Amino acid sequence: MTAQADNRYTRERNEPVEGSSRTPGIGVVALIFLILGMLCHFKKLRSWMITGVEIFHLK
Repeated sequence: MTAQADNRYTRERNEPVEGSSRTPGIGVVALIFLILGMLCHFKKLRSWMITGVEIFHLK
């Protein structure tokens, strides 16, 4: 009985550790996606700025 209880306890203790080790990976991936998104936004902003400057120069 005690051995089974110990096994259950160790399993319950090990599961959260696995989850916590996985969550940082997901967080890192999310951060990378956010950074890529920000870079894309900056590129779009730059292109908009360039087109705006070109329009002003044409006028």
